[in-house]
Amino acid sequence: MVIRMQINRYKYPFVFIAFCLIIGIISGKNLIHFPLSLWLTITFFLFSLFLHKIKRTKVLNIVLVCALISAGILRYHLAANIFPNHHIINLGIKNILWIEGVILDYQYKKNNRHTYVLNIESAYGEDTIRSTCGKILLFTKKLEKKYTYGDRIRVNVSLEKPIGKRNPGQFDYKQYLINQKIFASATIVHDDSISCLAKYQGNWFLA
Repeated sequence: MVIRMQINRYKYPFVFIAFCLIIGIISGKNLIHFPLSLWLTITFFLFSLFLHKIKRTKVLNIVLVCALISAGILRYHLAANIFPNHHIINLGIKNILWIEGVILDYQYKKNNRHTYVLNIESAYGEDTIRSTCGKILLFTKKLEKKYTYGDRIRVNVSLEKPIGKRNPGQFDYKQYLINQKIFASATIVHDDSISCLAKYQGNWFLA
């Protein structure tokens, strides 16, 4: 209500809104990263409500412009799947030798062929340890031990990016995984390649 009343003061309100959002989208692509854009948007809109209440119209106009630009930045980030610099997709998976994380989901199959969704927290290279984030799909073959939700595990892996469909009309497995926010996978065939560091590390309210 406050924003609509203030925007209606302009001669072409929809042009004004579109202009501010476009500036925000351009800024989001080149300058500001999520989740900063989320906090900026919330802060500016709340500040707009406060300024309207105390009737500071001139300052309110400036804050309103900032709020709309921040909304444009947020819209870009939500649509573009922007990930932080330390996300697994940005690390260069070929250089990763070990990973550590918590199991989010699992599926047991026959012949000890199990599947796990792992939320990665650390990645190990030859001489480096990096804090990271993101999900991978972990396949195990012929392993006797099973793991479950909330297990924190360390795995010696060779990560691979999923392969997309090769022919028109085929199921796009790569896009399916991307929709699940999974950007890499690995297959484990030796028991000594995986170890459980701790149990009950998951969020059981979200399980």
